[in-house]
Parts: sequence; C-alpha cells; structure tokens
Amino acid sequence: MGYPLGIDISVVLNPLATLKAKVPRDFDDIGILDAQYCPIPLKYAKVHGVKSEYIDEIRQKLPNDNGSLLMVSKILEKRSPDTPSLQVGDVIIKLNGSLIKRIEQMACFYNQKSVEVTIVRDQEEMTLEIPTTTLSKHTTRKVVCWAGFFLQEPTPSMQQKSTTVPSQVFSFCKIIGSPCSDKTDEYNHYIIEIDHTPVKTLDDVVAIARRLKSSDAQSFNADVASNKTFSSGRMPGRDVKVRIVNMNGQEIVMSLRTNDHYFPAWQAVRGPAIEDTWKVEEL
Repeated sequence: MGYPLGIDISVVLNPLATLKAKVPRDFDDIGILDAQYCPIPLKYAKVHGVKSEYIDEIRQKLPNDNGSLLMVSKILEKRSPDTPSLQVGDVIIKLNGSLIKRIEQMACFYNQKSVEVTIVRDQEEMTLEIPTTTLSKHTTRKVVCWAGFFLQEPTPSMQQKSTTVPSQVFSFCKIIGSPCSDKTDEYNHYIIEIDHTPVKTLDDVVAIARRLKSSDAQSFNADVASNKTFSSGRMPGRDVKVRIVNMNGQEIVMSLRTNDHYFPAWQAVRGPAIEDTWKVEEL
C-alpha cells in the first residue's frame, strides 16, 4: 500500500538553493523544529486568539492571496517538561521577530541552535526560545535486513504520515520472494514484536535475529558450497510470529518462516562523519 506525497516546488526552492551553495560538511548546521503544521484560514484565526493587527498585516502583504496562519498539528519528538517546546494546537505568529506568512519560512534553519517563536496557545500570546533539532540526527546510519524486511529508524516524513509511532523499527521495503513478501500488502509499517519479544529499537531486532538463527545454517551453507546434496532435508530457519502496526495505526499479526540460506539476516552501519562508509555484517 503506497502513500503518495506532493509538495509545491516553490516551497523547496529556497532551501534547495541554500543547500547547493554549502559544502556537505555544513550539513550538521541545518536544523528543524520537530513539528507538523496545518494551515488555518485568516477568517478563523481570530477564534484562536490571534490579534487583528497580525491578520490585517498578512492581508496587506498578501493582497492576492486568501492568506493563512500555521497551526501545530503533530509533535514528532516529545521533549522534557523543562524544555520550551511547541504543542499541538499552537498557532504560529512570528519566527525570530518576523511575521509568518508562508510555510517555507518554517522549513529549516541554518546555524541556529534555537529560534524565537511567537505563538498563541489557549488564547494567550507568548514568545518561546525553542531548541532546533539538527538534520544529522535524522540521517539513516543503520539498516537491518531480516526475513526480507528492510528496517531503519522512521524518518521525520514517515512519522508525520503515521497515525502513531509505536517503535523505532520501520519497514521501508521488502524483498520479493522473501519470507515476509506475501504475508501482507503493507510495505511501510512498524515492527513491535518478533517471536513474542517486544521490539523498540533496531538493536532489539539484531539481538532477536542472532537468537533465531538456525544452528545448522553454517553446515547447510557449507554443503551447498561444496555441491553436496541438501542433507538437512529442509532449509535452515525458524517459524516465528511478527506483530506490526501499519501507517494508520492498525495492528497486524503474521506468521512466517525465516530462511537463513537465501535470506540471511544482516545489518549495515555507518559512523556519524560525512566521510564514513557503510560496513555490512551478517548476523
């Protein structure tokens, strides 16, 4: 099941131009706010407590546009109560003192550890200094392949599309013909349990994959490499149950048999530096 996405090219032109002008090593200096936004028509802004002066100013600067403000619809990463942060329902008024008129103003921030955001929360206007999250934190640094599932931590875009984020193990692809390929039509989902063991992180999957690896896999593979008959009589693997949650929050349980010969488990890991390369390890 696919989730097609679309975005107006004008939204990405300015960030793209800035990215092209910078060298790759400056990537860690690009930050975002961990939030998803939805537009509010100006005619409804006053109901949320937005002052008339802000509404009038936007209308004057965008005379040929119906105009809108942004409301926080989802928080991607919850912070500690002591850290200033956005909340669902906040209406964004200003960013670093400038009135927010377009969503591209909230796209990303360069060399800013925090930004000053003026919001309306529960009919009350307030200004907060909110820490940004560097994009390097969301860069994929580990991929695990198990039973045909390709797994990684969910990206911000996938978290935005998900009704819930039950774990940090996200299936972004599967191998056709693998043990998992015909068990569900879902390509994108979260794994929350394998073989009755709760799963929260990719390290949990790695530990389970090593535990479930068939004891006769090595000898079986050696026989195949020596052109010997399949003496085991059966492909090395285990029967397991996997519990997943799809993008709509629906929980699904599937049964499959792993195949340690044709679809062995492995992980690919890279370091934090831009020049680091991927290192692949069979589990």
